[in-house]
Amino acid sequence: MNMIYGIMAAMPEEIEGVVKLVENPEVKIIGGREYIVGCIHGKKVIVVFSRWGKVAAASTVTTLIDVFHVNQIVFTGIAGGIQSDLKVGDIVIASRCVFHDMDTRPLNDRYVVPLINKKYFDVHVADGLLENLKEIFSSKNIGDVVGDDWAKQFNLNSVLVVNRAIASGDQFVNSQEARNDIKVNLSEVACVEMEGAAVAQICFEHDIPCTIVRTISDSADHSAAIDFEPFAKYVASNYSIAIISALLSD
Repeated sequence: MNMIYGIMAAMPEEIEGVVKLVENPEVKIIGGREYIVGCIHGKKVIVVFSRWGKVAAASTVTTLIDVFHVNQIVFTGIAGGIQSDLKVGDIVIASRCVFHDMDTRPLNDRYVVPLINKKYFDVHVADGLLENLKEIFSSKNIGDVVGDDWAKQFNLNSVLVVNRAIASGDQFVNSQEARNDIKVNLSEVACVEMEGAAVAQICFEHDIPCTIVRTISDSADHSAAIDFEPFAKYVASNYSIAIISALLSD
C-alpha cells in the first residue's frame, strides 16, 4: 500500500517550515483551509494548517481522510507541560490521548467519550522515532536545529524526548488551578494542548494510525502567555521540520 501522509499543525508558525519542504506543491482550498499536496523525501504528503481547537482539528483530519485518502496522520506543534520533569524545549511523542474537558457525569465517568465509551485513544509511534528524535535533539545537535542563539535563549542544551500521554481540551491552560486539576486526575498526562485527542478519536473511528508529537513551550501555568509567542515563532517551526524529516526519511 502506498503511504499518503496528512501532516497537520494548529498554528501557521508550526507548519511554515514544513511547507517549504514540499516538492512540486499544489494547493487545494477546502473549507477555508489550504491543503498543500506534494512530496517530502519522496513520500506523498498533504500539509495543512488546521487552526486551533478540537472542532477545527476534527474537520481537517476528516477532510484529509475522506478527500485526500491519507492513510497516516501526523500532528506536530507546541503544548504546555504538566509533569515536573518537562521543561521548555522538551518533546512529547503521544502514547495516547484524552479529553481533559470531557465530562458527562453522572451519565458516564469523567473523561469518557459517550457512546464510544473510551477514555484514552491510543496513538501510533513510528518505529525508531523516539530514538531518532533523541539523536537529532541531543546536546551536540540542538544548535543545528534551531540556531545557537535561540538554543541559548531557551536553554535547549539538554532536550528530553519522551513517549507519554497527552490531554486535549478547548482551553488554553494557564492557571495553577487548572494545571493541578489535570495533574491530579490525569496523572499519566505529560502535557496539554487543544487538538490531539480530537485527531486521535477521528483516526480511531476510521482505523487510521496517527502520530502526535508536541514540543513543550511553557509550563501551562500563569507564565504560559509570556513564554508562548516567541517560542512558537522562532523555535517551533524548526522543531517541526526536524520531526517531519525524521518521520519521512528512509
